[in-house]
Amino acid sequence: MYLRISIFGLHQMTKNDYSKGVVYINGNFFLKHEAQISVFDQGFIFGDAIFDTLTVSNGYIFKINEHLDRLYKSAKAVDIHIPCDRKKLTNIMIETVKKTRLKDAYLKCIVTRGVNEKPVMGKGDVSNSTIVVFAVPPVSIIDSKKINMGVNLISTSIKRAPFETLDPRIKSTNYLPNMLMRRQAIASGADEALSYDQNGYITEAGAANIFLVNYSTLNPKNIVISTPDRGILEGITRNTVFDIVEKKNLGECLKKNLTRYDVFTSDEIFLTSTAGGIFPVIAVDNIGIGDGKPGKITKIIIDNYYEMLKTGTHGIQVYN
Repeated sequence: MYLRISIFGLHQMTKNDYSKGVVYINGNFFLKHEAQISVFDQGFIFGDAIFDTLTVSNGYIFKINEHLDRLYKSAKAVDIHIPCDRKKLTNIMIETVKKTRLKDAYLKCIVTRGVNEKPVMGKGDVSNSTIVVFAVPPVSIIDSKKINMGVNLISTSIKRAPFETLDPRIKSTNYLPNMLMRRQAIASGADEALSYDQNGYITEAGAANIFLVNYSTLNPKNIVISTPDRGILEGITRNTVFDIVEKKNLGECLKKNLTRYDVFTSDEIFLTSTAGGIFPVIAVDNIGIGDGKPGKITKIIIDNYYEMLKTGTHGIQVYN
Protein backbone atom coordinates (compact mmCIF):
# COMPACT_ATOMS: atom_id res chain seq x y z
CA MET A 1 0.00 0.00 0.00
CA TYR A 2 1.28 3.44 -0.94
CA LEU A 3 0.25 6.89 0.26
CA ARG A 4 0.36 10.17 -1.55
CA ILE A 5 -1.21 13.60 -1.30
CA SER A 6 -2.94 14.96 -4.37
CA ILE A 7 -5.16 17.94 -5.04
CA PHE A 8 -8.02 15.76 -3.76
CA GLY A 9 -6.40 15.09 -0.40
CA LEU A 10 -4.89 11.94 1.01
CA HIS A 11 -5.26 8.81 -1.11
CA GLN A 12 -4.29 5.20 -0.67
CA MET A 13 -2.87 3.79 -3.86
CA THR A 14 -2.34 0.13 -4.60
CA LYS A 15 -0.03 -1.27 -7.23
CA ASN A 16 -3.09 -1.87 -9.41
CA ASP A 17 -3.96 1.83 -9.23
CA TYR A 18 -0.55 2.73 -10.59
CA SER A 19 -0.69 0.18 -13.38
CA LYS A 20 -3.90 1.68 -14.76
CA GLY A 21 -2.04 4.86 -15.61
CA VAL A 22 -0.07 7.79 -14.21
CA VAL A 23 -0.30 11.39 -15.42
CA TYR A 24 2.19 14.23 -15.02
CA ILE A 25 0.72 17.76 -15.22
CA ASN A 26 2.88 20.84 -14.74
CA GLY A 27 5.16 19.40 -12.07
CA ASN A 28 2.79 16.99 -10.30
CA PHE A 29 1.91 13.33 -10.73
CA PHE A 30 -1.64 11.99 -10.51
CA LEU A 31 -3.46 8.72 -10.88
CA LYS A 32 -5.27 8.33 -14.17
CA HIS A 33 -8.68 9.08 -12.65
CA GLU A 34 -7.37 12.15 -10.77
CA ALA A 35 -5.80 14.01 -13.70
CA GLN A 36 -7.40 17.33 -14.65
CA ILE A 37 -6.64 20.47 -16.64
CA SER A 38 -8.59 23.71 -16.79
CA VAL A 39 -11.60 23.85 -19.09
CA PHE A 40 -10.19 27.24 -20.11
CA ASP A 41 -6.97 25.72 -21.40
CA GLN A 42 -6.38 26.74 -25.04
CA GLY A 43 -5.67 23.13 -25.90
CA PHE A 44 -9.13 22.10 -24.73
CA ILE A 45 -11.03 25.08 -26.14
CA PHE A 46 -9.27 25.54 -29.49
CA GLY A 47 -7.13 22.44 -30.05
CA ASP A 48 -4.18 24.81 -29.62
CA ALA A 49 -1.64 22.14 -28.71
CA ILE A 50 0.98 19.74 -30.00
CA PHE A 51 1.76 16.19 -28.89
CA ASP A 52 3.80 13.10 -29.51
CA THR A 53 3.13 9.44 -28.80
CA LEU A 54 5.75 6.87 -27.83
CA THR A 55 5.81 3.17 -27.13
CA VAL A 56 7.37 1.45 -24.14
CA SER A 57 8.33 -2.17 -24.67
CA ASN A 58 10.10 -4.52 -22.26
CA GLY A 59 11.07 -1.56 -20.09
CA TYR A 60 12.52 0.56 -22.93
CA ILE A 61 11.14 3.77 -24.42
CA PHE A 62 11.60 3.36 -28.16
CA LYS A 63 13.36 6.14 -30.11
CA ILE A 64 12.69 8.84 -27.53
CA ASN A 65 15.16 11.25 -29.14
CA GLU A 66 13.41 11.04 -32.50
CA HIS A 67 10.06 11.67 -30.83
CA LEU A 68 11.46 14.65 -28.93
CA ASP A 69 12.90 16.05 -32.16
CA ARG A 70 9.44 15.97 -33.71
CA LEU A 71 7.76 17.39 -30.60
CA TYR A 72 10.09 20.37 -30.34
CA LYS A 73 9.87 21.03 -34.09
CA SER A 74 6.07 20.95 -33.90
CA ALA A 75 6.16 23.39 -30.98
CA LYS A 76 8.47 25.76 -32.83
CA ALA A 77 6.32 25.64 -35.96
CA VAL A 78 3.23 26.81 -34.05
CA ASP A 79 5.07 29.04 -31.55
CA ILE A 80 4.20 27.05 -28.42
CA HIS A 81 6.77 27.19 -25.65
CA ILE A 82 7.72 23.85 -24.08
CA PRO A 83 8.44 24.80 -20.46
CA CYS A 84 11.40 22.46 -19.99
CA ASP A 85 14.47 21.36 -21.92
CA ARG A 86 14.88 17.97 -23.58
CA LYS A 87 16.83 16.45 -20.71
CA LYS A 88 14.19 17.36 -18.15
CA LEU A 89 11.36 16.21 -20.40
CA THR A 90 13.15 12.89 -20.93
CA ASN A 91 13.40 12.46 -17.16
CA ILE A 92 9.71 13.33 -16.75
CA MET A 93 8.77 10.66 -19.29
CA ILE A 94 10.95 8.06 -17.62
CA GLU A 95 9.59 8.91 -14.16
CA THR A 96 6.00 8.77 -15.41
CA VAL A 97 6.52 5.26 -16.76
CA LYS A 98 8.38 4.21 -13.61
CA LYS A 99 5.47 5.19 -11.42
CA THR A 100 3.17 2.84 -13.37
CA ARG A 101 5.58 -0.07 -12.89
CA LEU A 102 4.59 -1.15 -16.41
CA LYS A 103 7.15 -2.83 -18.67
CA ASP A 104 4.94 -2.19 -21.72
CA ALA A 105 3.05 1.08 -22.02
CA TYR A 106 1.49 3.74 -24.23
CA LEU A 107 3.29 7.02 -23.49
CA LYS A 108 2.11 10.43 -24.61
CA CYS A 109 3.31 14.02 -24.16
CA ILE A 110 0.94 16.95 -24.84
CA VAL A 111 1.89 20.63 -24.66
CA THR A 112 -0.86 23.24 -24.91
CA ARG A 113 -0.55 26.99 -25.16
CA GLY A 114 -2.04 27.16 -21.67
CA VAL A 115 -4.75 29.19 -19.99
CA ASN A 116 -5.46 32.69 -21.24
CA GLU A 117 -6.81 35.38 -18.94
CA LYS A 118 -9.93 35.38 -21.09
CA PRO A 119 -11.16 32.53 -23.32
CA VAL A 120 -10.31 34.47 -26.47
CA MET A 121 -8.48 32.94 -29.41
CA GLY A 122 -5.15 34.21 -30.69
CA LYS A 123 -4.52 37.27 -28.49
CA GLY A 124 -1.02 36.08 -27.69
CA ASP A 125 -1.00 36.90 -23.98
CA VAL A 126 -0.81 33.35 -22.62
CA SER A 127 2.28 33.17 -20.47
CA ASN A 128 2.43 29.58 -19.21
CA SER A 129 2.08 26.45 -21.32
CA THR A 130 0.46 23.32 -19.97
CA ILE A 131 2.54 20.16 -20.19
CA VAL A 132 0.95 16.73 -19.78
CA VAL A 133 2.72 13.36 -19.90
CA PHE A 134 0.86 10.13 -19.31
CA ALA A 135 1.65 6.44 -19.37
CA VAL A 136 -1.08 3.79 -19.53
CA PRO A 137 -1.22 0.12 -20.56
CA PRO A 138 -0.57 -0.49 -24.28
CA VAL A 139 -3.24 0.46 -26.81
CA SER A 140 -3.49 -0.21 -30.52
CA ILE A 141 -5.28 1.50 -33.40
CA ILE A 142 -6.05 -2.00 -34.73
CA ASP A 143 -7.09 -5.19 -32.98
CA SER A 144 -3.86 -6.99 -32.09
CA LYS A 145 -5.19 -10.19 -33.72
CA LYS A 146 -5.05 -8.43 -37.08
CA ILE A 147 -1.24 -8.39 -36.99
CA ASN A 148 -1.39 -12.02 -38.10
CA MET A 149 -4.65 -11.88 -40.06
CA GLY A 150 -4.28 -8.55 -41.88
CA VAL A 151 -6.56 -5.50 -41.97
CA ASN A 152 -9.10 -4.08 -44.41
CA LEU A 153 -9.00 -0.45 -45.56
CA ILE A 154 -11.66 1.70 -47.13
CA SER A 155 -11.05 4.88 -49.12
CA THR A 156 -12.46 8.01 -47.58
CA SER A 157 -13.43 11.34 -49.10
CA ILE A 158 -12.46 13.11 -45.87
CA LYS A 159 -9.14 14.92 -46.15
CA ARG A 160 -6.75 16.43 -43.66
CA ALA A 161 -6.21 20.17 -43.94
CA PRO A 162 -3.85 20.99 -46.84
CA PHE A 163 -0.28 21.84 -45.90
CA GLU A 164 -0.96 25.49 -46.78
CA THR A 165 -3.38 25.51 -43.82
CA LEU A 166 -1.62 23.19 -41.37
CA ASP A 167 1.50 21.31 -42.37
CA PRO A 168 0.87 17.61 -41.54
CA ARG A 169 4.44 17.36 -40.24
CA ILE A 170 3.17 19.34 -37.26
CA LYS A 171 1.77 16.80 -34.80
CA SER A 172 -0.99 18.98 -33.44
CA THR A 173 -4.12 17.97 -31.57
CA ASN A 174 -6.29 19.06 -34.53
CA TYR A 175 -7.25 15.47 -35.32
CA LEU A 176 -10.96 15.80 -36.07
CA PRO A 177 -10.56 14.91 -39.79
CA ASN A 178 -8.60 11.78 -38.81
CA MET A 179 -11.23 10.89 -36.23
CA LEU A 180 -13.98 11.21 -38.84
CA MET A 181 -12.00 9.08 -41.31
CA ARG A 182 -11.66 6.27 -38.80
CA ARG A 183 -15.29 6.48 -37.71
CA GLN A 184 -16.36 6.30 -41.35
CA ALA A 185 -14.15 3.27 -41.94
CA ILE A 186 -15.32 1.42 -38.85
CA ALA A 187 -18.98 2.21 -39.61
CA SER A 188 -18.40 0.67 -43.06
CA GLY A 189 -17.04 -2.52 -41.55
CA ALA A 190 -13.39 -1.77 -42.35
CA ASP A 191 -10.49 -1.56 -39.89
CA GLU A 192 -8.97 1.71 -41.06
CA ALA A 193 -9.43 4.50 -43.60
CA LEU A 194 -7.21 5.44 -46.53
CA SER A 195 -7.11 9.15 -47.32
CA TYR A 196 -6.07 11.17 -50.35
CA ASP A 197 -4.90 14.74 -50.86
CA GLN A 198 -6.61 17.43 -52.95
CA ASN A 199 -4.85 16.10 -56.08
CA GLY A 200 -5.93 12.50 -55.57
CA TYR A 201 -2.61 11.19 -54.27
CA ILE A 202 -2.58 8.80 -51.33
CA THR A 203 -1.53 10.37 -48.06
CA GLU A 204 -2.01 8.09 -45.07
CA ALA A 205 -4.51 6.14 -43.03
CA GLY A 206 -6.53 7.76 -40.28
CA ALA A 207 -3.83 7.04 -37.70
CA ALA A 208 -0.99 5.40 -39.63
CA ASN A 209 1.44 5.69 -42.53
CA ILE A 210 1.13 3.34 -45.50
CA PHE A 211 3.65 1.32 -47.53
CA LEU A 212 3.18 -0.54 -50.83
CA VAL A 213 5.37 -3.48 -51.85
CA ASN A 214 5.89 -4.55 -55.47
CA TYR A 215 7.82 -7.50 -56.86
CA SER A 216 9.44 -7.44 -60.29
CA THR A 217 8.00 -9.98 -62.73
CA LEU A 218 11.42 -10.20 -64.41
CA ASN A 219 13.51 -10.50 -61.26
CA PRO A 220 11.79 -11.72 -58.05
CA LYS A 221 14.70 -10.33 -56.01
CA ASN A 222 14.00 -6.83 -57.30
CA ILE A 223 11.55 -5.49 -54.70
CA VAL A 224 10.32 -1.89 -54.46
CA ILE A 225 8.79 -0.62 -51.21
CA SER A 226 7.01 2.73 -51.69
CA THR A 227 5.41 5.24 -49.34
CA PRO A 228 3.85 8.69 -49.92
CA ASP A 229 6.28 11.58 -49.64
CA ARG A 230 3.87 14.48 -49.08
CA GLY A 231 0.76 15.43 -47.16
CA ILE A 232 1.67 13.11 -44.29
CA LEU A 233 2.90 13.02 -40.74
CA GLU A 234 6.47 11.73 -40.94
CA GLY A 235 6.05 8.81 -38.58
CA ILE A 236 8.80 7.45 -36.36
CA THR A 237 7.71 3.87 -37.11
CA ARG A 238 7.68 4.83 -40.81
CA ASN A 239 11.31 5.92 -40.53
CA THR A 240 12.13 2.68 -38.70
CA VAL A 241 10.90 0.73 -41.75
CA PHE A 242 13.48 2.55 -43.90
CA ASP A 243 16.17 1.41 -41.45
CA ILE A 244 14.99 -2.21 -41.49
CA VAL A 245 14.74 -2.36 -45.29
CA GLU A 246 18.28 -1.03 -45.66
CA LYS A 247 19.79 -3.18 -42.92
CA LYS A 248 18.16 -6.39 -44.16
CA ASN A 249 18.64 -5.52 -47.84
CA LEU A 250 14.97 -6.16 -48.53
CA GLY A 251 14.74 -3.97 -51.61
CA GLU A 252 14.56 -0.38 -52.75
CA CYS A 253 12.60 2.00 -50.51
CA LEU A 254 11.08 5.03 -52.27
CA LYS A 255 9.12 8.11 -51.22
CA LYS A 256 6.86 9.06 -54.12
CA ASN A 257 3.39 10.11 -55.24
CA LEU A 258 1.03 7.13 -55.18
CA THR A 259 -2.50 6.67 -56.52
CA ARG A 260 -5.35 4.17 -56.17
CA TYR A 261 -3.91 2.34 -59.18
CA ASP A 262 -0.69 1.77 -57.24
CA VAL A 263 -2.68 0.45 -54.29
CA PHE A 264 -4.68 -2.11 -56.26
CA THR A 265 -1.66 -3.35 -58.23
CA SER A 266 0.54 -3.80 -55.16
CA ASP A 267 1.73 -7.23 -54.09
CA GLU A 268 1.70 -6.27 -50.41
CA ILE A 269 0.57 -3.32 -48.29
CA PHE A 270 1.21 -2.55 -44.64
CA LEU A 271 0.52 0.25 -42.17
CA THR A 272 2.86 1.69 -39.54
CA SER A 273 1.98 3.48 -36.31
CA THR A 274 3.44 3.97 -32.85
CA ALA A 275 0.08 2.89 -31.41
CA GLY A 276 0.20 -0.77 -32.28
CA GLY A 277 3.20 -1.13 -34.57
CA ILE A 278 3.03 -2.56 -38.11
CA PHE A 279 -0.05 -4.17 -39.68
CA PRO A 280 -0.43 -6.09 -42.94
CA VAL A 281 -3.26 -4.98 -45.24
CA ILE A 282 -5.14 -7.71 -47.11
CA ALA A 283 -7.86 -5.67 -48.83
CA VAL A 284 -8.66 -2.09 -49.87
CA ASP A 285 -12.20 -1.11 -50.87
CA ASN A 286 -13.10 -4.83 -50.82
CA ILE A 287 -10.41 -5.60 -53.42
CA GLY A 288 -7.84 -8.17 -52.29
CA ILE A 289 -4.18 -7.18 -52.15
CA GLY A 290 -1.74 -9.76 -53.53
CA ASP A 291 -2.99 -13.22 -52.57
CA GLY A 292 -5.18 -11.79 -49.81
CA LYS A 293 -2.77 -12.80 -47.05
CA PRO A 294 -0.02 -10.92 -45.15
CA GLY A 295 3.02 -10.79 -47.43
CA LYS A 296 6.51 -12.18 -46.88
CA ILE A 297 8.25 -8.77 -46.90
CA THR A 298 5.68 -7.38 -44.46
CA LYS A 299 6.28 -10.33 -42.12
CA ILE A 300 10.04 -9.81 -42.18
CA ILE A 301 9.65 -6.13 -41.38
CA ILE A 302 7.19 -6.86 -38.56
CA ASP A 303 9.49 -9.49 -37.03
CA ASN A 304 12.49 -7.16 -37.15
CA TYR A 305 10.50 -4.27 -35.68
CA TYR A 306 9.32 -6.30 -32.70
CA GLU A 307 12.81 -7.69 -32.20
CA MET A 308 14.01 -4.06 -31.90
CA LEU A 309 11.37 -3.35 -29.27
CA LYS A 310 12.04 -6.54 -27.34
CA THR A 311 15.82 -6.05 -27.19
CA GLY A 312 15.75 -2.32 -26.48
CA THR A 313 17.41 -1.40 -29.78
CA HIS A 314 17.08 2.39 -30.18
CA GLY A 315 15.51 2.41 -26.71
CA ILE A 316 16.25 4.15 -23.44
CA GLN A 317 16.00 1.98 -20.34
CA VAL A 318 13.37 2.96 -17.78
CA TYR A 319 14.21 0.58 -14.96
CA ASN A 320 17.82 0.25 -13.79
